[in-house]
Amino acid sequence: MTTSHPLRHSTATLFLDHGVELVIIKELLCHAHTGVTAGAYAYVWIRLQRPAIDTLGYALGSTDGGPAARDGSTG
Repeated sequence: MTTSHPLRHSTATLFLDHGVELVIIKELLCHAHTGVTAGAYAYVWIRLQRPAIDTLGYALGSTDGGPAARDGSTG
């Protein structure tokens, strides 16, 4: 028997990828709390946070493969 549950996960992941606020996703999925939604999609949050983490590393002068290291600039 096929259920709609995988479609819910795909939809929520697409919403997160496109910047829809967590509280809106929570409401659409009928979750009781945003913590339920955040916990279920933590793997997406980690992926979405990577550019922000790289930017911070670049701003702090990191040389571990951030944007400056990738494009060959020195800051």
